[in-house]
Amino acid sequence: MQIKNFKAGDIIQRISPPVFDGDAKFIGRRMKFLGCANNIIFVRFLNPKEIRNQINVIAGGKWLDDGWDLYPEELYQKLRKENKETLEKIRKANEENEAEEKDEKDEEDEEEAEE
Repeated sequence: MQIKNFKAGDIIQRISPPVFDGDAKFIGRRMKFLGCANNIIFVRFLNPKEIRNQINVIAGGKWLDDGWDLYPEELYQKLRKENKETLEKIRKANEENEAEEKDEKDEEDEEEAEE
């Protein structure tokens, strides 16, 4: 799909390099398409580790050809939610284990004090 087929706000990704040079930049990167003007592509990378609200410019030319697609956003959000829920369960289990270990240690300390 060509970049011109998207509308502002679409979550997109590069799925294949430009045909003539094989440059693999941006493949699989989650980004928000802001627009395209004067042969320049404007996007915002959505990787949480990158600076938020920074507008990134991709020089047109080879990047305007086919090789773009919508990012599987629904799947991404679903996996992110499942991951968050799993992390919460792990945190809760760890807290419970720590509380049990503390209780056991307290009981041992009390027994030692009685002897």
